[in-house]
Amino acid sequence: MAKIGLKGFWAADFAETSAGITYTNGRKISKAVQLNENKTINETKLYADNGVADSAYAISDNTIDMTPDGFEADELKKLIGLGQQSITINGEEKTLAVETANDEGVAVGIAYIVQERIAGVTKHKVKVHAKVKFRPAESTENQT
Repeated sequence: MAKIGLKGFWAADFAETSAGITYTNGRKISKAVQLNENKTINETKLYADNGVADSAYAISDNTIDMTPDGFEADELKKLIGLGQQSITINGEEKTLAVETANDEGVAVGIAYIVQERIAGVTKHKVKVHAKVKFRPAESTENQT
C-alpha cells in the first residue's frame, strides 16, 4: 500500500443533546496540504486465575496537526474561537480577529480523504473524527 494523496478538510457543526449527536452545516473548509495524527494508547492487562487473561486498549490522547491551504477568515474565527478587537485607522473603526489567552473554538466533526494505491488499484479512505476542538498552532514555519 502506498499513500499517494490527501484531499480536502471538511467540517460539520457538532451538537450533543439527550437525543444523541447531530451534525449540521457540512462544508469543505480547506484544501489539504499535510496532516499528521499522533495517538497515545494506554494498555491495561486484565488478570484471571493468577495470569493475564486479556488486554484492554484505549486511546487516551489524539493530536491532529493539519496544514490547510488557507481558511476563510470567518471560518477560522469560528474554529479557533478568535477574540475580536476594535481599532481606529484614519478615523474609521475596524474590528479585527486577534489571538487571546481565552480563545476556544466550537466542537466540530472533521473529515479528510487519504488516497492509496493497493496492488495497482487506487482507493480512497475517508477518515472521520466525531468531535474535534481546534486551537492555533503553537509554532509556525514559513518557507518559499
